[in-house]
Amino acid sequence: MHRFSKFNGTGWEIFEIKLVNFFLCLFTLNLYYPWAKVKLLNYLYGKTEFLGYDLAFKGTGKELFLGYIKAFLILGAVYAFWITTILSEDPELMILAQIAFFVAMCIVVPLALHGSLRYRMAKTEWRGVRGGYRGDRGELIKLIVIGVLATILTLGIYSPWFLTDLRSYVLNNLRLGNLRVRFNGKGTAYFWICFKGVLLGVLTLGIYSFWFMRDFYRFHVENTSMTVGDKEYKLSSTASPMGFIELIVVNWFIVAFTFGLGYSWALQRNLVFYMRHMEMDEAINTQDITQTEAEYNDALGEDFGDLMDLALF
Repeated sequence: MHRFSKFNGTGWEIFEIKLVNFFLCLFTLNLYYPWAKVKLLNYLYGKTEFLGYDLAFKGTGKELFLGYIKAFLILGAVYAFWITTILSEDPELMILAQIAFFVAMCIVVPLALHGSLRYRMAKTEWRGVRGGYRGDRGELIKLIVIGVLATILTLGIYSPWFLTDLRSYVLNNLRLGNLRVRFNGKGTAYFWICFKGVLLGVLTLGIYSFWFMRDFYRFHVENTSMTVGDKEYKLSSTASPMGFIELIVVNWFIVAFTFGLGYSWALQRNLVFYMRHMEMDEAINTQDITQTEAEYNDALGEDFGDLMDLALF
């Protein structure tokens, strides 16, 4: 087995960046936020080692700033319409507004996710090789709308299948040059992991949650593989319940006893832990990974994701 990724950053360096970013955003009424985000991403990417070489984030504050303005105006118009109809106190108009708002969100959320993935991957580089996301906007909207409706109609029972299908679609469309990611997890297997986690979590007063985290992490890692040409490289997890206990408990004390100031150290510990416990069945020849992806500079989706608090996988 081979470790293929590693995080070499420190909590103190992350803390320094976030502290400077906080004050610059405060003094500029948050206008500095796009540049603050780029500064943090530059650090996190630059300290992430993949197959022996550091990643790099090539996005710019200007690109994010322009996308931030567009996203703010579009979301502002949607929310303004919704609030205006509520203030009108017209029952029929309010019902129509609620339906329109739901439909708008079902379209905006996939657009935000699609745009964010496309921009973030296009700005990811490794040895000069660009990343890429080849998903289709229409297919993603269809998948999310059907998944959300099915989850609501089944009172949440369908969510494991929805989340598994969403993860499969996104990961199967990721590239790093000619390196492709594959995810073949099944919703049924994920459902039973979640079902067992909830049931035993309640019966053990939460103690089983660390075993659930192990199973959750193992499901996502061991159903993921990478391919270069016709060669497939499978991943495996070495994480244990005791490892999660140590990670979560220590992180809780770090954050709680520093009144949140220790978050940077907790983040650093999370990144180190999750990368350390992923292994590949054999090493990839880095010379086999070549450039295939085109440039892309529209950061609208990235900023949509920030405004709506969407997190990338």
